[in-house]
Amino acid sequence: MKEAKNIKKKRKKAASVNTLLVLLCVLLLIVAGLYIIRFYTLRNDTKRDNERLSDMYREANDKPVIESMVSDAPVDGNANAGNVTENEPIIITYPRPPEEIAPAFMKAYEINPDVVGFLHVPQRTVDDIELFVVKRDNAYYLNHDFYGEEKKSGTLFLDEVNAIWPQDQHLIIYGHNMKDGTMFARLPRYKSIEYAYNNPFVYFDTLYEKGSYVVLAAIRLPAGEMLTEGFNLRTFTFGETSFKSFMYDVRERALYVTNVGVNEDDQLLSLVTCAYNEDDERFLLITRRIRENETEEELKQKIR
Repeated sequence: MKEAKNIKKKRKKAASVNTLLVLLCVLLLIVAGLYIIRFYTLRNDTKRDNERLSDMYREANDKPVIESMVSDAPVDGNANAGNVTENEPIIITYPRPPEEIAPAFMKAYEINPDVVGFLHVPQRTVDDIELFVVKRDNAYYLNHDFYGEEKKSGTLFLDEVNAIWPQDQHLIIYGHNMKDGTMFARLPRYKSIEYAYNNPFVYFDTLYEKGSYVVLAAIRLPAGEMLTEGFNLRTFTFGETSFKSFMYDVRERALYVTNVGVNEDDQLLSLVTCAYNEDDERFLLITRRIRENETEEELKQKIR
């Protein structure tokens, strides 16, 4: 009799445990379902916003515009610069920026005056990266979208020190490597030189001029090693010696360096994102501006 009661108690206890496990599994399924719904909702919202902004730029850019709004002529008012005596200071003047920004940016500028450019990274096998680039400080747009609303994906932003007029010799654009595939998520694919060969060009148009760039190098390194005495990514202008030193540091750390060539007169554009691993690494794609006497066809053959 006592044995029967013990068996009954064990069965009752086992039934309670089973019920608890079933409830726990159901709860986990609900949580997982909510997470998946939220994940895809946020991804779709981000993609929709990005596509809307991209279409805004593309539609305006289809209209005839001047290829470059930059003037190399000095500002009037320094006409005697060539007659300066030995003891007089030499005043270097820069051309004034155009009074108006390029028409393709008018609508975006009305929405967000922090906009400084539009980045297009064509991709053969996945969606292109086509996003406006903004500039404020190096923190705000880590978690704010183009409209200024708080969002985990943030938006692409130019380094706070960079100038687009006169344009710095080295521009740096940062963006999140989102697991949902948005923003700079596709950038780490450039770890392969084969991928670089198939997707060799980057286009960055600023408010004042268009820019075409070719892939020069790819680097993956811990975040703490981007701003050191040995390698300082945030170097924005160069002399001949400092440029050679910078490129030496790039080659020492690069996954590869393409054969397109580079010299101290070239302009550089670096795209930076997270690499998602235990070393908190960053992935850097370094490109250089295409020279006037070069064609994309001949440059592509020099990638590998």
